[in-house]
Amino acid sequence: MAKKTLDVFITHAWYFHDDWNNLSQLLNESLGSKWRNFSVPWHDPAMVPHTETGKRFIMNYLESQIIPADVVVLLYGVFAKSKPFRKWFEIELELAKKHNKPTIGVPAAANGTVEDIPEDLVDYRIEWDVDKIVKALYEVSQVSQNS
Repeated sequence: MAKKTLDVFITHAWYFHDDWNNLSQLLNESLGSKWRNFSVPWHDPAMVPHTETGKRFIMNYLESQIIPADVVVLLYGVFAKSKPFRKWFEIELELAKKHNKPTIGVPAAANGTVEDIPEDLVDYRIEWDVDKIVKALYEVSQVSQNS
């Protein structure tokens, strides 16, 4: 039996930024209940990432979001301009690679281009167009679009 729901992790570095909100909304409008967002940018503020316990908690939480995902989407515009949070994006990409999750990079929603994204950063680069993103999500995840 073919898998019916597309499970997506969208990089976030622990905050709701405009591109994350926009892509989540576009996928909700385009796919409705045919997708699940495994990338809720929440963390327990009592967990301090600079401590060993806090880092382990956060890493486990991130990994628990990525493991069930079919595909990981890197929001390159946020990655490129968020130097203080870049380490989290890099960790999210490392976890995707560790768990053999395909990665798709999309440029900044405003004024970004596919050429902005380094070719070796992700498996696929797709322009900011919901139809093209949805098509790529299905293609790389191998989830049946017709289910």
